[in-house]
Amino acid sequence: MKVIPRSALTGAFCALAGLAACEIPAQPADGPAQAAPGTGGGAAVAPQDPTLTPAQSAFNAWANALPGAEPMPPMNLSMSMAMSGDLAELDPSVAAAGIEQDMNFAFSMSADGEMADWTRFRLRVDAQMELAALKEQSGGRPMLMGCNVVADGETVWFEPDWSKAWFTQELRDQGVGIENMVFSIQVDTVRQLFEVLPLVMPEETRPLMESALHCTNSPAGMAQLTARTSQALSFEKRGGRVLAELESLPGLWMIGGEDDPIAQMFQDQPMRWKAEFDAATGVILDMQYEMGMPGGNMTMGYKSQVLSRPFGAEHFRYQLPAGRKVFPVDVFMNPIVMELRRQAGAPADPSNEDFEF
Repeated sequence: MKVIPRSALTGAFCALAGLAACEIPAQPADGPAQAAPGTGGGAAVAPQDPTLTPAQSAFNAWANALPGAEPMPPMNLSMSMAMSGDLAELDPSVAAAGIEQDMNFAFSMSADGEMADWTRFRLRVDAQMELAALKEQSGGRPMLMGCNVVADGETVWFEPDWSKAWFTQELRDQGVGIENMVFSIQVDTVRQLFEVLPLVMPEETRPLMESALHCTNSPAGMAQLTARTSQALSFEKRGGRVLAELESLPGLWMIGGEDDPIAQMFQDQPMRWKAEFDAATGVILDMQYEMGMPGGNMTMGYKSQVLSRPFGAEHFRYQLPAGRKVFPVDVFMNPIVMELRRQAGAPADPSNEDFEF
């Protein structure tokens, strides 16, 4: 069976299993390689594992002593990703399909916005992709697309921006009106989907998924999961921040078959990344990651700025632009959620109190 190392730059899956660690290492001395844990842990201290490096011991001690009750603070955030290469080399199934076209590509995406919590946020996402196979059709122009995403606490709104896409006129010519649509999905629908997804996953990965979903709104939970699923290559506590270089542990991500192209892509690549955390709360302030692989390369980045004041009550209110029509994605998602619940043997009418963002 092949495994996928964990990429810690995916926001929700930065904290992949167990909000609370079962074992709390002893407190090491403060210093570039070791640091005393933050305030507010209050848990019993377990004996230090002698097999851990000083950097790992320091990171574990800091993460496990964080105040677990602290919610995600209001923040500004920005994310970026870039990837380029040859699809035929990255995905063996492309080559197996006998596609002889030039499959070189370059993809980039950026997102900037504000977040109060996982049900109230506002993001602007812009993406660009160049694909050699589409050069003739596009006249050499890249595919450009934007999207405004707003979550007001009850509904998540997706407002695509097709204004810079070279195929916008083709969309209009189809007469469907997709270029004027805004897509919406209820927070409760997303909540129910997250409740049922772990139940239909392989048994060995289920606890990991369940724990990850429950700690996405807890900075301490994310830091603790990072400590449990990554190896700290360096650790330093400086100026109210924790700076660490980390390598994801491959044994925590297992894909069901040896032929999985993603597993093959990441099998032999070390997933190393640098991160900065707020030392007192565990909030992720900065992450930078890059990886080369056969046939391509990928970089990702994340930055956040914690705000001193909460957002106003109306800050995440969504206003439908004139001429736009709403397409409720719940029409399709609700039957899918119900079918997943049936497959998992879960009640058809779940309680929304079972899962909290």
